[in-house]
Amino acid sequence: MPTPRRPWTDEEKAILTAHYPTEGLDGCCQLLSHRTRAATQTCVVELGLRRVNLAKGPAARGFSDEWIVAKYKETKSKVVVAEMTGASPVTILSILRKHGIDNVSQSILDGRRDELMVDYLDDKLTLKQLCEKYSVSKTTLRQAVNRWELSELTPHRGHASESGGWSKYCKNEHYFDQIDTPEKAYWLGLIYADGYNGESPTWSFVLGLKSSDMELVEKLSVCIMGCTRLTRVKPSVHEWKGQMIRGSGAYRLTVYSRCLSEALARAGARRNKSMTLQFPTVDQVPSHLVRHFMLGYFDGDGCLASYQRMPYRKRYSFSIISTTQFCTEFGRVLEREVGVKSHTHKQLKMTILTLNKNDEIEKVLRWMYQDTPVWLPRKRAIYDQLCAYNISHPKAPTYSKHKGITFDKAKLGKKNPWIARVRIDGKDKTVGCAPTEEEAVRLRTAFLSRLETVSKMDASLPLVSPIQAPPEGPLADVVSVIQPHG
Repeated sequence: MPTPRRPWTDEEKAILTAHYPTEGLDGCCQLLSHRTRAATQTCVVELGLRRVNLAKGPAARGFSDEWIVAKYKETKSKVVVAEMTGASPVTILSILRKHGIDNVSQSILDGRRDELMVDYLDDKLTLKQLCEKYSVSKTTLRQAVNRWELSELTPHRGHASESGGWSKYCKNEHYFDQIDTPEKAYWLGLIYADGYNGESPTWSFVLGLKSSDMELVEKLSVCIMGCTRLTRVKPSVHEWKGQMIRGSGAYRLTVYSRCLSEALARAGARRNKSMTLQFPTVDQVPSHLVRHFMLGYFDGDGCLASYQRMPYRKRYSFSIISTTQFCTEFGRVLEREVGVKSHTHKQLKMTILTLNKNDEIEKVLRWMYQDTPVWLPRKRAIYDQLCAYNISHPKAPTYSKHKGITFDKAKLGKKNPWIARVRIDGKDKTVGCAPTEEEAVRLRTAFLSRLETVSKMDASLPLVSPIQAPPEGPLADVVSVIQPHG
């Protein structure tokens, strides 16, 4: 049985009432060491005790606001006053602003502008050493450098971004403000598939691809950062079917910029988009650039593979995975622009759009790759293989317009794939094989003529009466069906 709760005595409650408002829970636990911390906290709540708001910050250490203001006017530095009082520079700044004193550091730097510009451009002192020499923070120093336009003269020291931060690299923060080029549309599609937009509060944008596709990430890095700035992700090791499989690793591009993050969010690439992704509107991606966007998404979350179920022909498969709305609109664009109908099916929470005919896949990809400035080389190589295969292995005919003529798919690419047959006494008889459909028709016509001649010479044989030939075509005299007489 659980131990019964020991009641609190009047003496213990008096100790809590007297010491909790000033010493807090820790002090009460030291005085009542035979009680647990949880039991003491429960009794404090039952008694309704509250802590007394004691003076905090410099005031708790005996430094008044008037003394802090006087010392600041004397030293002209928040950092020095903060060290004297044991508080942070932010606390000193809030006290100064309460008394109507603000931005004194900027006026100090403006008064020593010539001296600071010489030290900054001389490049002998680091940013930290400059801050110590002039008794200002890095933020104050960077704001002054940005106001005096010194960052362009010393790019190695960094650049002041429009988002208010400071970066070593000069970023094109307005790259995605308007999607007006095929290259931007392609990058947006790739970000829809494999990118991450952190939005507030991190304002980070990340795109990572595996090591073999590093070239693509490098191109995007040059477009945004002006240089190649990638992070290597170590390959992962996992177990599959009793064997340890080592991944290929990846390369990641990370950019911290509020302007860039907000522009991507307006373009539809929002945070946690996997289950809520929507196909971009005309305002986000213009109609004449939508095929470049679709190619970028296909390179990120699409698949182009080949398989061979039948020995006489290789099949290719085109697919993308996304939300139902995205795949449906993706298929509507393909049907409207290319005239190809796609198929969609659900898989768990996602939807997959597929194409399974070689000629249709080639038609769609030819439309996507037309005049595109950038693409994924790995999938472009498979597309080139598909085009070469369709040329060397033409599609097998599905039927013949002539009776008794069929095409043997097993003989595709070989000699004599066309077969001529006739029906005699309810059974199909193979007349012969030919390399073309016209030759098979001639074989069948010649056989029927010989059979009719023999029937007239020997009345005991079943006569064959020809049925009227098709009214059109060069072989209008071909007899297609044999029926026994009488």
